[in-house]
Amino acid sequence: MNGHLQQSSKTRRGFSLVEILVVIAIIAILAAMAGYAVFAMVGGQQRRNTESTIKVVHKILMSHWDTVVKEAKNDSPSPAVLALAQGDPARAKVLWIKFRLMEAFPQTYAEIGTTTLPGLKTTPWVYWDSVNNVSYIPSGQQRYIAGYQKLLGNAVSVNPLTESGACLRIALSVPRNGVSLSEDTLKYAILDTDGDGITELTDSFENPKQALAFFRFAWNYQTPSFSIQNNLNPAAASKKAGKVSRSATFADPVDTEGSLITNVSWMFIMPPGAPQPYTTPTLQRALFESQFHPVTNPYPLPPKTAPPYTACFNLPVIVSAGSRIDPKTNTRPFALNVDAKGHFLPEMSIDAAVATPFENDNIYSFQLTGN
Repeated sequence: MNGHLQQSSKTRRGFSLVEILVVIAIIAILAAMAGYAVFAMVGGQQRRNTESTIKVVHKILMSHWDTVVKEAKNDSPSPAVLALAQGDPARAKVLWIKFRLMEAFPQTYAEIGTTTLPGLKTTPWVYWDSVNNVSYIPSGQQRYIAGYQKLLGNAVSVNPLTESGACLRIALSVPRNGVSLSEDTLKYAILDTDGDGITELTDSFENPKQALAFFRFAWNYQTPSFSIQNNLNPAAASKKAGKVSRSATFADPVDTEGSLITNVSWMFIMPPGAPQPYTTPTLQRALFESQFHPVTNPYPLPPKTAPPYTACFNLPVIVSAGSRIDPKTNTRPFALNVDAKGHFLPEMSIDAAVATPFENDNIYSFQLTGN
């Protein structure tokens, strides 16, 4: 018996090198699959958290937006705004509402800050009519900006691309109609990402977190593959302003009656005897478009275009850069244009066929909320 056991013990062999390598390869494959699953799960959760943040912020923003619009409707437009409207009361009311929205929802520190002009009162530059040297929103009628200036303090921007996220956080922290955004509401999404002393609304992607971008009057060129106009119903959006627009012609949610596009004399300079269509915009229209957004869509109007015109659809938009990192820049890029000072531009005609895969990863509030 003992001899048999000794013989069995002698004939037992260990694993061969090939068998060990096979086992190691199997373990490596299983570990890689598990790692990918964990990474995908974490990435998916970060995206869901970012989408949840955008939805919460957008809901509060639209509540504030509607409150500001209602307040502005009860105001009397300033003389400067009435002049900008060429004396038309309906157009002046639309312009006044847009100026109020500009004051209530700044996008840059400069829009909150002040500029001292020689011999004149200190006023935020965005409200100043440099042609006629008057303020569109006189200091006695400014409702929100003084409070924002206190909250901003002496902060100096170190990154123009984070300013809109900081400005939106400041604007929504002020209660309107009993609604505000407190830091306790979104602790995980309020952070000073650039070290300028002012916290921004951020996404939830940890590589690292980035400030959300905010556009007060985002608009588009109606590109076929990716545009605001293709993602929204203009009539439904106009309903938020209190009226359902008759058609896409009157698609501006604030200007539901088309006061900015139905009067050709406000839109174009009409030399005596010159045939339609006219092509040179009036000074008033040019001043408006430099402050807000184009009047018509597409913009600029194609040659020989005559009335009726289509309004440029526009709405407030919140954007996240998404999770994908561009290896060339080691950043998570936005598929958005910037101006000479590095600030985001509101024109959002992003052609998905041209944008990089990293830019196609952006998340837009209108994709999540429908408005």
